[in-house]
Amino acid sequence: MKNNKQTENKRIICPNCNSNYIIKRGFRKTENRGLIQRYFCQSCKHRFVEDDGFFRMRNTPQKITQSIDLFYRGVSTRKVQEHLAIFHPHNASNVSIYNWVVKYARMINKFTNRLKVRVSEEVQVDEMEFHRRKHHKKKIGAEKNWFVDSIDPDTRFLIASGYSKNRGRKEIKAVVQNIKDKTDNQIKVMTTDGWRAYTHMKKVFGYNLKTHQYNVIHNKVTASKGQGFNHPITE
Repeated sequence: MKNNKQTENKRIICPNCNSNYIIKRGFRKTENRGLIQRYFCQSCKHRFVEDDGFFRMRNTPQKITQSIDLFYRGVSTRKVQEHLAIFHPHNASNVSIYNWVVKYARMINKFTNRLKVRVSEEVQVDEMEFHRRKHHKKKIGAEKNWFVDSIDPDTRFLIASGYSKNRGRKEIKAVVQNIKDKTDNQIKVMTTDGWRAYTHMKKVFGYNLKTHQYNVIHNKVTASKGQGFNHPITE
C-alpha cells in the first residue's frame, strides 16, 4: 500500500529535502478554498502542502484566473469586482484583483523569459518615455519612466522588454541580454537609434575570433536625418 502511494505521488517533491518518498497525510481545511491535500515526507518527516501556484492564496484558483482573464479582456478591476460579487459570496476588493494581475504576470514573465523563440535575423530595439504621477493620491508632480522594447520587424513579435525609471546602459543591457538568451545565434543585425547607451551593446552577442568581428552588426539610424526605423511596428 505504501509503495502504491509513493508511485502515485512520485511527482510530488519534498520542499525541505527534495525527496520523492511522499505519502498523503490528511487535509488542510481552508475557509474559501475547501480541503487541500497535505503530504508527509518519509525521509525528513516534513509535512507540507504542494505549491500549485496558488499557495497561501485566500481565494480559489478558478476565481483568480477568471479575474485575470477579465482584466486582460479590457474589464477594469472595479468591474471585475462587481462581476465576482454576483457569483461568489466571499468577494474580493479591486485592489486584491490588481495584486493578482501583478503577481501572476510576473510569474508568467519568469517562465516566458526562459523560452526560446524563432525570429528573423534582425531585431529593432527602442525605448519609449512614460510620465506617471509620483503619488497615486497626492498631486505632487510626475516622474519619467522608460519602456525598452525589442521587436522582430518581420513578424512584429515582441522578443524582450523592460520597464524602469532609467534608460541607461544597465537597463538597456538587461533587455539585450534577454534577446540573446531567447534567440541564441539567430540575430545578425541589431537596429537602434543613436542613443549612447546602445554603443557597446553588440558586445553582449559575443566576438568571433576567427572572423575578427562581432557576431551582431549594430545598425544605428538617426531620426534627425529622417532614418526612422520603427514605423512598421505601428502600421
